[in-house]
Amino acid sequence: MATKRVRALERAGTPEQIEKALRKIVSHTNIELDSIFGIEYRNEIVHAGGLKAILRTMREHHNSVTIQDLSCQALSNLAFENDKMRVVVAQLGGISAILKAMSNHQQDENLQWHAIQALWRLTFNDWVRDRMAKKGSADVIRQSMAAHPSSKENVQFWGELALKHLEEPPSEIFLDHEGCEVPDWLIDFAMAILLLVFFLSLY
Repeated sequence: MATKRVRALERAGTPEQIEKALRKIVSHTNIELDSIFGIEYRNEIVHAGGLKAILRTMREHHNSVTIQDLSCQALSNLAFENDKMRVVVAQLGGISAILKAMSNHQQDENLQWHAIQALWRLTFNDWVRDRMAKKGSADVIRQSMAAHPSSKENVQFWGELALKHLEEPPSEIFLDHEGCEVPDWLIDFAMAILLLVFFLSLY
């Protein structure tokens, strides 16, 4: 199944075909999937060459907001609960691809939201976080937040989280009572609760 989805992206010729293929990859790697199967599905996509295909698509279609947005969603899903994947994404140029998408399409709220969320997930690896800092990720995130002041629950919320991680390592933020780093799934669950509380405070 994963190989079929990746090959569909590789063979896609028109923007419509590319968008369709990317939507299927995003669905296939959806973080809402059962944690065990979700990780397996995401690994299958990468092993089939999906990560390289996504990044190549971003380079070749940098002017398409929809393709860039879907690609950022896919990268965000791949980086979820997978430290090795975060490193691979960074090594293959994923950070630069995300930042370029944000700079090229600064006025698109959905793209900015998904891109920042992807960056936030990447910050959970120390080496990747250092690479992000050197590439000026914090400045790009701040520019995005300045461009979308009314996007409280999306750009602003995730932007603040990403900036906090860039400035203060996650391992120092999320520790259990014995000083061990808390698993990513628990962190994301906690973030979901915080987001719910944030939503309720708006009403």
